[in-house]
Formats: sequence, C-alpha cells, structure tokens
Amino acid sequence: MNTLIRGLGWLAATLGAVLLGWGLWPSPQHTFTTEIGGARLAFTVPTALRLGDAPVARLEVFPKATPSPGQEPRLAVRLTFNGVEVVPPGEVALTVGQDAPARFTWRLRAQASGSALGSFWVYQIFPDGSRLARLTYPLHLRVRTFLGLNGAEARLLGLFAVFVAAVLAFAARR
Repeated sequence: MNTLIRGLGWLAATLGAVLLGWGLWPSPQHTFTTEIGGARLAFTVPTALRLGDAPVARLEVFPKATPSPGQEPRLAVRLTFNGVEVVPPGEVALTVGQDAPARFTWRLRAQASGSALGSFWVYQIFPDGSRLARLTYPLHLRVRTFLGLNGAEARLLGLFAVFVAAVLAFAARR
C-alpha cells in the first residue's frame, strides 16, 4: 500500500511541476528598434502568450538629439491584433521630450487560443497637423493552452497537485 501511495505522490508532484512550470514560464518576447523623425523607438511585444493572461507590449521613444523647445518630434502610434483585446485601444499621441524618453504600454488579452495577426503603426505628426505613416510592422502572436487549460487554471491545478503530493508523502511516512 505504501508503494502505491508513493507512486501516486510522485505522479501528483510531476503533474504539479509540469503545470506550474508551463503556467509560470515567462512569455517569449521580440524587441525591435528603429529611428523615425529625430527619435529612436524600441518596441517590445510578446510572441506567445497563455490564454487568460494579459502580458504587456511596451514602446519607448528616445530623442536622438536635444530638440529645440516647441520642435519636439510628435508621433502617433497604434497597435492592433485580430482576436486579441488591446488595452487601451486606438491611437496614442506621443511627444518626445528633452529630458526623458516617452514610454507607453498596452495590455494584450486573447479571447481564444490559436494564432493572431496584428500590426504596429507609427505616424509622424508635423507642426501643420498633417501626418505621414512612417512604419508599419506586421505582428504574429500565438495564444496557447495546455491540455485545454488557460494560464490561471494551469497554475491553480499545479498548486493543487503539489499539495496532494505533499499529503501523500506525509501519508506514506506513517
């Protein structure tokens, strides 16, 4: 009977470790940089995420040179994905200041597992209000589940399996 309890304990511990590992492992990310209108942009976006999680896409805009007052580069950026909610939605206007980089983040929430295609757009806004599309970057995001479990469910089930393994290990010692 002790052998059976130990075997079930090892099975529960293994299952718990696998589920926790998958549920806690950081999402892979891709960062690309480019220069537009007197500014250097660094955009970081996840390339895969677990269903139910909400990772961050991040944009940092650095001035290449100290702009004259009133002549700071102005940019409008937009991030879109099909099947993924981007928060906040729509376009964001950024002015590249003299002292610190401009930073902006988006939360990505997938509605279903599979592949999601998207794009990252950057427009330069000129003093007269006109705009020019300076960058369009295509994006591909893989939304994953593990045995049909989303990220939160896998972490919760993994914790439960580790707890069961601990209980069985204690029972096997008696």
